[in-house]
Amino acid sequence: MAAASCAVAHLEAEPLDTILSRMDANAKKFRSVTAAMQQADYNAVLKESTKSDGDLHIRRSGSGFSGLLKYNPPDPRVVSFIGRTVRIYYPNSNVVEQLNAGGYLDHVSEFLLFGTSGETLKKTYSIAPAGSESIGSTPATHLVLTPKSAELGKMIAKLEIWIPEGESYPIQEKATEPSQNAHVFSFTEVKINPRVPDSAFEFKIPPGAKVINHK
Repeated sequence: MAAASCAVAHLEAEPLDTILSRMDANAKKFRSVTAAMQQADYNAVLKESTKSDGDLHIRRSGSGFSGLLKYNPPDPRVVSFIGRTVRIYYPNSNVVEQLNAGGYLDHVSEFLLFGTSGETLKKTYSIAPAGSESIGSTPATHLVLTPKSAELGKMIAKLEIWIPEGESYPIQEKATEPSQNAHVFSFTEVKINPRVPDSAFEFKIPPGAKVINHK
């Protein structure tokens, strides 16, 4: 599946070392991020794609990463992750699914890559530069990442990211699973360390909601 809104252009890619050094510097200052998000999911068996959009809110504290993914209609839902707990809220049915994701959440920062240092990226992935492209009208360097650990490799066979010129975060990511299912995330209106209340990163179970616990 072609990456969403991605057009090849004759641009000069930034050197990998330059990008990684910039990521190292900005990771030290990172506390949180908010962004608008567009998501496209491809099912390799059915050869079908679905699209959704919403907002992303992620923060880093002494206890790790936490945050919310809020999806808009026609399939509204809220995905909350904190510690090792994931909650998915479906407002149309007022149902919350709750599960202990265990080691899965340890990889959240390794996948979303907001606030990730260049050093961590090198330890986690083998990195192959793939030239320069435009995502919409934004020049970006395309990097192809292959997980080094077998555990992460069970989740992601390949992660492609597009880093805007002069930035340290991805404007687009494409995750391909071992099954060849793929997920493309495009980010706009990205704000690093915005002045927003703590409640923007937290989810509270609504009154009267049915909670389903999955082991």
